[in-house]
Amino acid sequence: MKKTQAAPICEIDFYAESTIRKPVPVYHQMLDLGTVVWLERNDMHAICGHEALVSSLRNHQVFSSAKGVSVDDEINKVLIGSSLNSDPPQHDESRKTTGHVGFGAGVHACLGMNLARLEMISLLNSLADKCSLLKLPGR
Repeated sequence: MKKTQAAPICEIDFYAESTIRKPVPVYHQMLDLGTVVWLERNDMHAICGHEALVSSLRNHQVFSSAKGVSVDDEINKVLIGSSLNSDPPQHDESRKTTGHVGFGAGVHACLGMNLARLEMISLLNSLADKCSLLKLPGR
């Protein structure tokens, strides 16, 4: 049996306003501790550094996304089986498309497409109300 080493504990609050405002020094502090750290205040691991992150994400046996990639369990439950929350071979199958799909369809449908459409309709209606040169059908 292979002995695993515990990740170094990092006392940084990853979601603190100060971290969000100035993240670069925090990232360097995390990376100085190791390529994987335990964020005690946020109750989660963090992979530090581009190379370590890319290497982990490309190896589903090291970093499985099948049970979720979000820190929010409810979001993970909703996305199970999607291309985001799946490992090969299911991930590879769900990523196959034929040609351009725009907002997508089926498993590739954009979750925000209806909101995006509503926002565009609202924007165009607002512009039409303010601009006498712009005439929209039905207005």
